[in-house]
Amino acid sequence: MRAALIWICTLFFVFTMGSATVGQRPVAAPTSPGPDHSGSHQSLKHLRQRGVAFAKDGEFVEASKLFDRGYRLSLEARNSEYTIRFLINLANTRFKLRHYRDAMRTYLEAEQRASALNNRELQAALLTNVSWLYTVMGAYPEAMRTIEKAIRLLPHPERSPFRPRMLAQKATLYSRVGQISNADVFLRRAFLEADNRGDVTAQIAMLDAFGRDLLEYGYLQRADSVLTEAFRLRRSTRRRVNDLCYRNLAMLRLAQHELKSAGILIHLAFQAARKYGNTAPLWSLYYVRGSIRQARGRPREALADYRESLRKIRDLRLDLLPADSIRKIGRASCRERV
Repeated sequence: MRAALIWICTLFFVFTMGSATVGQRPVAAPTSPGPDHSGSHQSLKHLRQRGVAFAKDGEFVEASKLFDRGYRLSLEARNSEYTIRFLINLANTRFKLRHYRDAMRTYLEAEQRASALNNRELQAALLTNVSWLYTVMGAYPEAMRTIEKAIRLLPHPERSPFRPRMLAQKATLYSRVGQISNADVFLRRAFLEADNRGDVTAQIAMLDAFGRDLLEYGYLQRADSVLTEAFRLRRSTRRRVNDLCYRNLAMLRLAQHELKSAGILIHLAFQAARKYGNTAPLWSLYYVRGSIRQARGRPREALADYRESLRKIRDLRLDLLPADSIRKIGRASCRERV
């Protein structure tokens, strides 16, 4: 049970959400015999499998409904294992839907239940997701305190599959506040530990995030090295080059005034987003393309992209909460435990 639960709760939802195959549909419930809803182990397993299938296909609303129903059934059945499994899946789908207030509450409830089971590694994994949620909302001090607590909780840090991602999260937080030298130290440690564990997916994610932050602070030469390595690592391990990778490289070439290359790369980013689904926020793709078109002396096309970017941002902001709201939820949860 312990190992299974820990594996469910991995940073950035790599294992539970995964990447959907284009055209793949959720697994349909069998018609005969139909699943019972008594809260038996088998019915809970079946319900969760259906939810995961919806989530993998990007249908997070339907997945969320199934995970919520499974959570309630598992509570009634007093099945601790599935209660936590459903909570983790529910939190992940709420995060994907940008329902950050609900995602925070759900992660914290799962973490509290993991604490009651004395499952420290699961607690640490959940707190890593909480730290990332704080980061998304710009609450960097809370994010740093949370990730440091997560690292301290690991019972066997030298063997934990989560530690490289936790160290990478610290690197991200340092870079977000402009402490690039500290970020570099933690990124190197995280990258080495991920390499020792054969976790190429984590290494690529680290390079993407750190390269983007280097670019933001104007370290173009270092950013070029990091983002190019992220691209090379994808190619050498036969992984898909996604829209995020192409967008980052387009931004880099724009900053280096290589406008033709930037234009080709952002075109590839849009192609990847259409073919495989977007990894980067859509508003950022339009904004970068608008910036490139403006730099190339095509103001009308640039304006159209900027307007579309604003539309995407307005859609996004409907679901966003200010960081203060997230802080209050975290504090309330801490008070409830006292």
